[in-house]
Amino acid sequence: MTDNEIIKALECLKGEKSLCNSCSYGARYPDCKKYAIRYIHDLINRQKANAEGLTNAVRVLNEQLSSAKAEAVKYALEWLQENQYINHSPERRKQLVKEMVGEG
Repeated sequence: MTDNEIIKALECLKGEKSLCNSCSYGARYPDCKKYAIRYIHDLINRQKANAEGLTNAVRVLNEQLSSAKAEAVKYALEWLQENQYINHSPERRKQLVKEMVGEG
């Protein structure tokens, strides 16, 4: 069954019995409930795996973003030092770094 067929079968099973009797999937799958439950389980597992994959991808991207921000701050501080801004107060350096990379 396709994902859309699984969803339609589930709608038939949760709805009125008359819908289930006239369901086009019932003709192709005589024991619709048995097949639907198995395919619904598979669909849920696939969607769970997709969600876990997306969660992992977001975690990796956040780590990369944090690393990139840290690297940008490092280079901003190096630039400030090379250009004699390092003698400014810590508050002024923080303000300059924030202006340069959006981090304080």
